[in-house]
Amino acid sequence: MEFLEGSVLGLEIIHIIFAIATLIISFILAKFIAGITKGKMKKIAEKTKTEFDDIIIGTIEKPIFFVIFLIGVYFAFKQLNIENVFINDLANNVVASVFIIIVAWFLHEFLFQLIDVYLVKKKVTTELLQLDEQLISLLKNVVHFGIIALTLIIVLQKWGYDVSVLIASLGVGGLAVALAGKEIISDILGGIMLFVDRPFRIGDWIKCKLGGEDIYAKVEAIELRHTKLKNLDGRTILVPNSQIYRAIITNVTSENARRFVMDIGIVYETTLAKLKKAIEIIKDILKKHPDIDEDITVRFDEFGDSALIIKVIYKVKNKERIFDVKHEVNLAIKERLEKAGIEFAYPTQTIYLKEAE
Repeated sequence: MEFLEGSVLGLEIIHIIFAIATLIISFILAKFIAGITKGKMKKIAEKTKTEFDDIIIGTIEKPIFFVIFLIGVYFAFKQLNIENVFINDLANNVVASVFIIIVAWFLHEFLFQLIDVYLVKKKVTTELLQLDEQLISLLKNVVHFGIIALTLIIVLQKWGYDVSVLIASLGVGGLAVALAGKEIISDILGGIMLFVDRPFRIGDWIKCKLGGEDIYAKVEAIELRHTKLKNLDGRTILVPNSQIYRAIITNVTSENARRFVMDIGIVYETTLAKLKKAIEIIKDILKKHPDIDEDITVRFDEFGDSALIIKVIYKVKNKERIFDVKHEVNLAIKERLEKAGIEFAYPTQTIYLKEAE
């Protein structure tokens, strides 16, 4: 038993063994208590109709395990009988910080589950507010960054730092942080205004001018600080919300933008029978296309300068396919009219020369 009376790095071996034993027992106990707690709560939840308790059950098992094991780590450390005040204070702060992080992690997962269940799956709507992907994405970002910021502030204060004094003491760095904070707040407010005004939604195609450059892209996501766009080349563009909110935006896939108006000119030599045939062909193409609304207009509109003009108006149902549908319709009209022997017109002039007497 002399071995147990020895020491390693100034720590008695018997104390090290007790500390390891405490860790092992804590791990087993944490697994057992977390499992039992989840099982008990599950039985209670089965008797209720609300999904609130189901969300708690789905998120609480791991935090319970880590909290109990953390307590075990703390007692295991105490088993070492370290008398150094600095090391003890350091250990206390580390354990407290980890505990705060675990609680923050639980709140993060719980609130995300709450949003998914009550706002996504149930698709909660009211007369004043319709919750969609745009709001849910923004709400999740607010929760995510809010919890991170709050956790960081609490942890820093636990370590004895005053956050406001810390920023002020940075001097020029503090000014940079303040300016960066101003930009962050501006971007966040821009994101909120984008949600309130709804100039576009996720999945819409938009045109806008940013930094002197014309951008034509699809809205992939609206985050807390920036909007993610993807252009026709497949490149991702991240635009600060404050900039895109101030930009002049054309929503190409808005309800009105899905409506196409086109003039088709055919030559004046076209007979009345062929003119009627052309109208019927175009109507047939539009009616048979699965992504075009039933409300279509195909009319002989006017006698143009160099063509008989057929006015075509149709609306695309699926906003994701507006350009594909336009492409398909144009090709079909070109093919069918050519097969029917109907010629497209182009601007022409006939010049009569008077012979000299």
